[in-house]
Amino acid sequence: MGADQDGRERESMATNGELVASGLAILRNPLSLYVCQGIADKYGESWWAEGVLETLVYEKSPTIEDVRRNRRLPESGTMEECANAFDVSVCLILLTKQWPRIFGSKLSRDHRGWAFELIGVRNVNKHLGGADHASDYAWRALDSMIRLCESIDADVTTELMALRSSVDLSSYGQVVNAPTRSSSSDASFGTQVELEADRKAAVSAQVRDSESNSDELQEELAVVGPDFSGADLRSMNFAGANLDGADFTEAKLTDANLKGAILTKAIFKGAQMGGVDLTDANLSGAFFEGTTLSDTRNIKPAGYNAEYVTRGANLTGATLDGATLNFAGSDLRKVNFAGANLDGADFTEAKLTDANLKGASLKGVNLKGANIREANIEDVQWA
Repeated sequence: MGADQDGRERESMATNGELVASGLAILRNPLSLYVCQGIADKYGESWWAEGVLETLVYEKSPTIEDVRRNRRLPESGTMEECANAFDVSVCLILLTKQWPRIFGSKLSRDHRGWAFELIGVRNVNKHLGGADHASDYAWRALDSMIRLCESIDADVTTELMALRSSVDLSSYGQVVNAPTRSSSSDASFGTQVELEADRKAAVSAQVRDSESNSDELQEELAVVGPDFSGADLRSMNFAGANLDGADFTEAKLTDANLKGAILTKAIFKGAQMGGVDLTDANLSGAFFEGTTLSDTRNIKPAGYNAEYVTRGANLTGATLDGATLNFAGSDLRKVNFAGANLDGADFTEAKLTDANLKGASLKGVNLKGANIREANIEDVQWA
């Protein structure tokens, strides 16, 4: 009997839980190196301390030392040594946490969704006990691993496809080891239409209903931070809320109240934030890119001569230490940056008309092509 055939027979005798566990173990190897390389390319020499360890800091692991102890991570090492220390959960958390800064430009938005999903799958699988997954759940989990991996490692993707083909789908009218798709866009798989309709619900339901892993799963998701990407949050009241690590990518936050909120390491890429109240908010390590902090609207009812009013966000007293401030081309009219630390910010071709920069620190900023007409630059620190 050949080695390949022997391997397939062993897989066919495995439980669904064992197949999912094998898939996660196989996925971990290329994913850990991919994540480490991406972070290293972005952060350079500080990639491990800043890009990995500091990124994993959260309320229950508030220091790098806590992260290293709880995650069993080394103080330093070669990329291969560091990557080998990751479990699959750390890989998935880092992929999602560093999505706007690094991986969003390399992968599709669907990849981020599959990573979130697999965080839940990993926790459910870890706490199976003597139970087993339903076949549609196992197929879905392995399929998501394939989709996540196929842009990262073709050989490992083939291995994952072999595992998926070992799931017994006979109760769905699909014989074991039936032909499978070659890519995420190929709909040739026999029961794919039926399975696609149920697969996300199957995973979500089992994650939601698993009491044994709920606390651990919530902690893993707390490291990632709340996901508000694309959400309509206009006029929402988040005053004083703890939104550490929240993802507001392309969210609509116009007129929202974030006064005094904890927004450390929050992501505001492409967010609409005209009129937002960020006074005294903690924005340390936050990420701004393509963010709109100004809003113009007609305040007169229909049928009357239009009267437009521009309202900017208010960042008075906000803490911006270590924040990424890429406001190139952004609308920042009438934004209140009074006293803010804006060192190193990129305001290339930004609209800063009537902005309040009084007492702000603007050391090393890029104002090339910016419109600062009538902006208040009294007592600005330029150097």
